Amino acid sequence: MAAPPGSSSGGEERQKGGVERQKGGVERQVAVLVGAGVLLVVALYMISVVSSGTPAGEAVLPPDAETVTPSGPLPADVAREAEALEAEMAALTGEALLDKRRELLNLYARAQRFDRAAQVAEDIAEAENTERAWRLAGDLNFEWMRLQSGPVQPVYARRAVAAYERAKALNPGNLDIRTSLANAYIYDPDTPMKGVQEIRGVLAEDSTHVLANHTLGFMLIRINRLEQAEAQFEKVKRLLNDPSDPVYQEADRFLQSIRQQRRGDGS
Repeated sequence: MAAPPGSSSGGEERQKGGVERQKGGVERQVAVLVGAGVLLVVALYMISVVSSGTPAGEAVLPPDAETVTPSGPLPADVAREAEALEAEMAALTGEALLDKRRELLNLYARAQRFDRAAQVAEDIAEAENTERAWRLAGDLNFEWMRLQSGPVQPVYARRAVAAYERAKALNPGNLDIRTSLANAYIYDPDTPMKGVQEIRGVLAEDSTHVLANHTLGFMLIRINRLEQAEAQFEKVKRLLNDPSDPVYQEADRFLQSIRQQRRGDGS
């Protein structure tokens, strides 16, 4: 029988609804801040590789690379607000602590400090252990990774991989997560073939998955199979059939870069 108005069950439902709205709010705000970069970041990277002719994924990690912290100090106002939130968190447990962590995550994301936001997101994901929490942690690590260069970049790629793997374990059928996982794998010079295997697995399940087809194009560029990459991006454009779509436009930019490269090679 349904609980009467004002009962503890009804209160719990309202509280649960509030928590869900806050979670969704965090993710929406972060999504706006991170933007399409998480989905198309590899495109920008690979276009530069095609244009310059430099091979990708050759960074060599120093022995202590996993402990490298490339981020600088926070702006003074952000640091003060973060310190205040952390002081409040010290006295909290359970859902109240998670709510405060979400506030901290938003603070760091607004400041575009995705490295710190990712650390908080990982703490939240460990507590919640939900697909969407782990995916958010992966996205934030991936976004920070793309802003880095040199040997620290694979460190964040590995953190993104670890988060996406946790999300995948909770929902192996989510092809978008598996595509993000493949993208993260190719930024670690030790695991690019895992990215290839993952993306081919996605396409075996859905040959029309647009972002997976797009990612396969990146991978073909990596191994200098420009003719096959060209065909792949043509496929992406056919699947979308919408010149106003950002992914369609990115595929078209890839095609222009590939054709310019091939003309430069005399092929």
